Amino acid sequence: MNFLFPFFALAAAAVAIPILLHFRRQPPQKVVPFSSLMFLEQTPVPPKTKRKLEDWLLLALRCLALILLALMFSRPFLRSKQTTPAEGGVSWCILVDASASMRREGVWEQVEEKYGAALEKVGEADSLVVAVFDESPRLLLDHETWEHTPVGTRRIAASSVMQDVEPSWGGTNLGGALVFAAQQLTAEGSGKTGERRIVLISDMQEGAALEALQSSSWPEHVMVSVDVVDAAWKNNFTLSAAPAVVEEAAASLDAAPAQTNRENTDSVRVRVTSSRDNEVEKFSLQWATGGEVVEATVPSGGSRILSAPVRTNAGADGQLNLRGDAEPLDNHLFVAKPIARPARVVCVGHDLSREETASPLFYLSRALKPTAAFIPELVIVNPTELRGVNLQDADLVMLFGEAPAAARDILQTWVKAGGALLSVATVGNNGETLRALGAAPELKFKEVEDDALLENLDFAHPLLRTFAESGVRDFTRIRFWKHRAMEGMNGMQKATVIAKFDDGSPAWMEWPLEKGRVLAMSAGWQPSDSQLAVASKFVPLLYSVLDWAQGTAGNSPTLTVGDAIAAQSGWRGAVPVKRPDGKTVTWKVDEQKTYTATDVPGIYVIGEGDTARSVAVNLAPNEGRFAPMDVQRLADAGVKLKSAGPVSSGAAKDADAAAAERRVEDSEHEQRQKGWKILLLAALLVLLLETWLAGRRSKGSQSQPTTQAA
Repeated sequence: MNFLFPFFALAAAAVAIPILLHFRRQPPQKVVPFSSLMFLEQTPVPPKTKRKLEDWLLLALRCLALILLALMFSRPFLRSKQTTPAEGGVSWCILVDASASMRREGVWEQVEEKYGAALEKVGEADSLVVAVFDESPRLLLDHETWEHTPVGTRRIAASSVMQDVEPSWGGTNLGGALVFAAQQLTAEGSGKTGERRIVLISDMQEGAALEALQSSSWPEHVMVSVDVVDAAWKNNFTLSAAPAVVEEAAASLDAAPAQTNRENTDSVRVRVTSSRDNEVEKFSLQWATGGEVVEATVPSGGSRILSAPVRTNAGADGQLNLRGDAEPLDNHLFVAKPIARPARVVCVGHDLSREETASPLFYLSRALKPTAAFIPELVIVNPTELRGVNLQDADLVMLFGEAPAAARDILQTWVKAGGALLSVATVGNNGETLRALGAAPELKFKEVEDDALLENLDFAHPLLRTFAESGVRDFTRIRFWKHRAMEGMNGMQKATVIAKFDDGSPAWMEWPLEKGRVLAMSAGWQPSDSQLAVASKFVPLLYSVLDWAQGTAGNSPTLTVGDAIAAQSGWRGAVPVKRPDGKTVTWKVDEQKTYTATDVPGIYVIGEGDTARSVAVNLAPNEGRFAPMDVQRLADAGVKLKSAGPVSSGAAKDADAAAAERRVEDSEHEQRQKGWKILLLAALLVLLLETWLAGRRSKGSQSQPTTQAA
């Protein structure tokens, strides 16, 4: 039995009060006067003292009520066995941040010192796990290796695992690393059954991701000690690529009007972010090859999108540098040279016209223009004449409306062989073509004449990844005057709904058909159906469809460290990859469809000759947010913190932190058990019984009158 407020238990000493009152000296309670004695002198009757207990049951009930009330206010609780440290020792996990922000000057030297100090706390009977993390955690020392190492050499072995470790160029997934460490300590057979502690050594920069903590519950008996590395963070600017699409309301601060990089690839748009509490506002941008210098300002804690200086050779790979801040780690932006890819688009439909504004082809032909990224070619075909068209060289087929049976068979064969088809529903669609192209047998369309808006857009899908930035993901300005609601799709297990209308029906949906893919839109972009054709998102959306059709939607012009590079058509067998560090490795495309070793920022040149392509890989923008985060954010996410300060901050501070931790644990146990409610109920029952018993005895007892002495 333990007490949250033990001093209230001293009130139990009040049980002596009814006992003392029982033994008190008291005068006679009843006096009967006699008239014959009224002229005599009154002699005082001496008080009598009780020498024995009377009504001991009532006395016991009253004492019990006082004891129960005292216990209730002291808030008793029982500690579970798991909260008491076991004799077998403590299970430790030393978790070291090895992300790009730890590459700052003087930081890693502190990590080595703090790691050694953390090892000193591990006892001979304890268990130890060591892991490092950036975007993903990596185990350096597991429980099994620790247990099989001789006791006398365990610390030496644990110290050696960090000798060759250096900070990477990856981002900081702090939430995922903490969840991983907790799983290592709570896994069955992970070592000791006693106390479990994680020692986190990190700069705790505010750009670290904590989302993984929201998707899992933190183990109750795993405590985290945060040992924060001291690193300079003020007066810093972060240079990163700006989104390719800019809303009209979020235009650049530059005097020149904003344009997307689809329309003007010579102009590179960048974002410069200032850290909070900055004393410096001015910076400059210049390409590594020299040329024009652009100077600008950004207020402390703010960000700005602007155009980079014009390059003299826009057809080559480039590196843009920022100057004017205190930390150069995040001052470089790599830009890959654009390579125009031919894109043959076959448009199949009735009455398609480049001149009629009611036709979807009118807007399509004006939106798909040759750029530095694509050279589109439009081929217009009537569905009845599809047999005479060579689809082997087609990158994308756009089908408007239904197709006759013969055309459906041709399209089905082509898609199954690996083709990509976009189906745009029109008035009168019955779903027969989509059923032949892998949709559910019960699929049908229902005409809806009411206005609708898009919702539940999947910005992780390659089709909408261009719009993932917070400033360009608003599709609420685009109204649909009418659409066709898809019904009977329950059997389509492999289908992906990319966007829905506000009535819940799918607006854009994708599903596979053997080696190919089908993308269905239940409304068109022409003015009779919607405002999509005149919206700012229409042009980049069409180019995203081309990326999707060619299988290059995963290859953004700018990737971040750790992102995979998807294989393109034309890459076969062993493809050479020239890395930014000068090394050339071989990528076996037939065995691995993505290249994942993008662990260094810079330009990756993939392939040789005409099929060679440059891919820019940059530092994650959040990695430049060096300002320290409030450790309380971990507690708000459910992490149980043992100490908010450094591990080696002194015995007194550790003792205070341990005491505070124990008080928090005790309070949680008491709140769950709520023993005070049971004690309160028991005290009320005792008092009711005492009142009833006292009343009954007072009625049944007859008092003897005391004769007044003369």
